[in-house]
Amino acid sequence: MKKNLNLAFLLIILILSCKKETIIEPIISENTNNYALILNEGNYNWGNASISLLNLDSFTITNQVFENQNQRKIGDVLQSAFLHQNNWYLVLNNSNKIEVIHNESFKSVGVIEGFNSPRYFLPVSTSKAYVTDLYTNEISIVDLISNSIIGSIKTNSPTEELQLLGENVYITAPNSKFIYIIDPNKDLISDSIPLRKGVNSLTLDNNNNLWILSKGFVSEQILPCLYRLNSVSKKIEDSLELTNYLDGFNHRIRFSSFHNAIFLLSNGLYKIKINQLKEGLTSKLIPSKGNSFYGFGVSLKGDIYLSDAKGFVENGIVFKYDLEGILKDSFQVNRIPSEIYFYEK
Repeated sequence: MKKNLNLAFLLIILILSCKKETIIEPIISENTNNYALILNEGNYNWGNASISLLNLDSFTITNQVFENQNQRKIGDVLQSAFLHQNNWYLVLNNSNKIEVIHNESFKSVGVIEGFNSPRYFLPVSTSKAYVTDLYTNEISIVDLISNSIIGSIKTNSPTEELQLLGENVYITAPNSKFIYIIDPNKDLISDSIPLRKGVNSLTLDNNNNLWILSKGFVSEQILPCLYRLNSVSKKIEDSLELTNYLDGFNHRIRFSSFHNAIFLLSNGLYKIKINQLKEGLTSKLIPSKGNSFYGFGVSLKGDIYLSDAKGFVENGIVFKYDLEGILKDSFQVNRIPSEIYFYEK
């Protein structure tokens, strides 16, 4: 009888040892006070959006962070993120919602639902935020206490990136010829500034001036243009017409205080010193060399990170470059990595 029990035990061990191993990404255990949050947009209608975490001290990458911490998938098409009061607000365009997670545990603390096709999130006070939309001519007003939509602001076209500057919110509308100014105390459009059609990206420099990118329209032969808006006069004080149409994907501008420069993504990365606008675009700091660059970010130390969507059909890569644009490292992430945000203490 004992012999039979031993044989049975041995058989169970053999069966278990032959079972295919399931690889699960580890739960976050490292110090999360210094990291890059990488948005993996995912394929449209596949429901495979995710976030990756790059530890900026150990330079280790952890994928599927939301799924591992919350035991569920995040949703479909992760468009953008914003850090506000210790929480990341993750905007999921095709899931019509915003997931709210803690910035160190990455545990869910709430969900804001009821959007049509949300794009970008911006807090305008401690208790209120605006959310732009890809398809509707309105901006949603969100109560951050109840995590619910409480109203909307009518616009003349769909809207994209937005920026709080002083007592006003500046909002891009790529299909119009204007940038809109909203008074957040009244939740109304108070003014607009005529620009070249195609305005889609904004960034603030260390002088508190607003830089605005119009990506242009090839079909209407409208060339791209970069503008600098004076925060005091609220007027365009300088501009740079780009002599060629932008190429590549996801054209964006971002300011780096370390470099004191504007970075422009267009099938590679350009660097424009804010006091040298008239010199125009010179050679690319980082050429694409066949990569599908889809998003980027610059850390407080000046390191440059570029996401490669790998043709949008396989898991992507994030490349790390030094101050001079020399490749230093790379990290495998998930499907269609796009924007890169930093949490640095």
